[in-house]
Amino acid sequence: MYFNISKPPRFNPGIIPKILAKHYNIEADVTPLSSDIGQNFLVKANTNNPFIFKISNPSERLSMLEAQNAVLDFLDKKNLKFEIPRLIENTEKKKIVSLQDSKGNTFHARLFNFIRGQFLADIADPPKLLLEDIGAKVGMIDRSLHAFYHPGVYRYWHWDLKNIADLKKIIGDIKNPAKKRLVEYFLLQFETEVGPLFSSLRQSLIHNDLNDHNILIDPDSNKCVGLIDFGDMVYSCTIFDLAVALAYIMLQKNEPLETAVPVIKEYHKQYPLKKEEIEVLFYAICARLCLSVTMSAYQQQQQPDNEYLTISEKPAWDLLEILISTNPIKAADTFTEACGMKGSIKKTPPSSAILRDRKNLIGPSLVMRFQFVDSFSMVLEQTPVSRQYEIHIQIIDLIQTGQILRKGIVLIRPALDVGSDVDQNMVS
Repeated sequence: MYFNISKPPRFNPGIIPKILAKHYNIEADVTPLSSDIGQNFLVKANTNNPFIFKISNPSERLSMLEAQNAVLDFLDKKNLKFEIPRLIENTEKKKIVSLQDSKGNTFHARLFNFIRGQFLADIADPPKLLLEDIGAKVGMIDRSLHAFYHPGVYRYWHWDLKNIADLKKIIGDIKNPAKKRLVEYFLLQFETEVGPLFSSLRQSLIHNDLNDHNILIDPDSNKCVGLIDFGDMVYSCTIFDLAVALAYIMLQKNEPLETAVPVIKEYHKQYPLKKEEIEVLFYAICARLCLSVTMSAYQQQQQPDNEYLTISEKPAWDLLEILISTNPIKAADTFTEACGMKGSIKKTPPSSAILRDRKNLIGPSLVMRFQFVDSFSMVLEQTPVSRQYEIHIQIIDLIQTGQILRKGIVLIRPALDVGSDVDQNMVS
């Protein structure tokens, strides 16, 4: 397998209650949950509070699991305005237990509290208030993680956008040629526009998987009540965390850029973005979508029965089809203005300003006269005290598939019957 990822654990759900009773002194019923590379269970104990039992993939080193635990403890002390998972110690006061399967392979497992809430993915049209709150909460967690250090977070991880060039190894698993070209295009954009800037972008530990199934919502209050699943966290470019969140928030939206605006606006208030981060954000969003669909195609080859791997595939492809026709400069401009900064694109002035300038610079009357010969002239005829100019457009006729196509070369010069004192700068 590429990316050095082992096959997920395959413990029989029937033995999980025995494991929980032995290590945690909990009597419970369990229900298998969806997972990417691990094995998860919902634990309903003889209390009112359920738990989540997670068995990690062997590829997740013990040092990385210890780093995840340290992050959760660190964030728990920050008094954040939302919940994050809390670890439950076993009967020996340990947060990680070791298990062996029927073949003698060793796995690491942890028990977490259950956070109540609705998946963002289940809310078809999130209101602006909710999007703003999500942006603020993501900004809070990134601001907090910027101050965290643990040696275990420095690792190669296939979900890190800094390693996205490695997708070239598996892009052949996308069987549709048009979709494959779409991913290749966005990967080239990212490699060209973002790759050279890695060293200049802020680096920190990031959650790295704020998808719409890891953001929990209270629909009654329009608040984000929890961020879960820190299993993909990695030390990388800080802006990638916001890019991941936006990639999923923008799914199935008619105006994806406008959907992103309130998220970016409130994120920026909590953790101000740098100019260079805003400029690469659009490319990073597209790259995350490409990473998602390509990994989905690849993992379907490895785990054909795992429906979780395709949960966001179609909406991601649909969004990529929209973003391929989006001007990256326009996107950056939209994101820049969301942060309260001035964009780089010159906006078309209102019609009142255009009419005012026309009156001041051209005159109150305008008559166009067309003459189709080898070229045609459009003469601006104005009041006697005004200047008079000719706009000559050289016509080039091209015959193609039975139609005449015309391309024009515009030449502006003083009209022939106007004196030599005409100010040439007025028509430049």
